[in-house]
Amino acid sequence: MTVAADLREETRVFNEQLRQLLVGMPPLESVPPAVTRRARREGRSIFPPPVYLPEARWVDVPSRDGGLRARVLAPTARRRISQP
Repeated sequence: MTVAADLREETRVFNEQLRQLLVGMPPLESVPPAVTRRARREGRSIFPPPVYLPEARWVDVPSRDGGLRARVLAPTARRRISQP
């Protein structure tokens, strides 16, 4: 696979910006998930706080360990997907 030089440079720049944002932060595996989730909701991470769209809905998904909650965003219009 060949990647254009401008895309490689853009990727290098992004990776360097990300590296600088992560400097000084504790390793991901050292922070309990609940603390990470709370910080993310409050905008205390390298990302802004999440935006919750009103048209999304929560669903419970069965799993081997009892279940998961998932937030579902359904498409606003049906689209026809053509098969090749």
